[in-house]
Amino acid sequence: MAAIVVSTGAQKPYIVGKMTDDAGQTIGAYFGFFERRRDIIPPVSVARIQQHLSAGQQWSSVDERLSAIDAVLKMSTTATAPANPGISEKESNARLAAARKAADREEDPLVCYAASALGPCDFPTLFLSHSERLVRLIEKPPFLRRDGFNIWASNHSEIIDAKFRRSVVDKFRLIELWKDGMFIFIAPGDEDFLGWRMQGSGRPIRINNFVLAESILQFAGSPGSFLRSRTQGQVH
Repeated sequence: MAAIVVSTGAQKPYIVGKMTDDAGQTIGAYFGFFERRRDIIPPVSVARIQQHLSAGQQWSSVDERLSAIDAVLKMSTTATAPANPGISEKESNARLAAARKAADREEDPLVCYAASALGPCDFPTLFLSHSERLVRLIEKPPFLRRDGFNIWASNHSEIIDAKFRRSVVDKFRLIELWKDGMFIFIAPGDEDFLGWRMQGSGRPIRINNFVLAESILQFAGSPGSFLRSRTQGQVH
């Protein structure tokens, strides 16, 4: 048994630079390109080689343009961060605590959803009249289905400290929208909203997964509705 091993090192593709006669003399100027495919080496025409060279030059030009674009993107991503990076965790927690107190459910089970701006955000029409679209979204939020587990509170909201609007039903529900982009919703965490009806007092609350999923879905869409109401900002 015998075998022929063909090296596949870095010299590929193989280029023939000269051709000799029987006496070992070089015959003129010669250039050849050879590429083995299985058990044959098909001939490659001069026109085909020219096409390959032309395509390589085009790709070289594309690489240069892509490198320039990549450099611009790197410069933009390393730009100075905005002066206002968003709402701090400390401030967010303080607002949530104040909202729970305003809803008067500190001693009762509750569920609280919150969304905040990733960066600078502003709702310039938040403190206008009750006929303003943004204000109407707070007082009468859109719902997924009638009689569903929707996000809502009172149909009347108030301006608090010239910082946010609050819609609240005592001991039941609350909606807050801050001018800087924070959105809060509070509702009962027991059988009045989030949980299954409990048999007897003192028993653990069983969360209704369907209520949780539907209310979160609607809550996640609410900031988007506010942002489409002639506002600027990003929320998560």
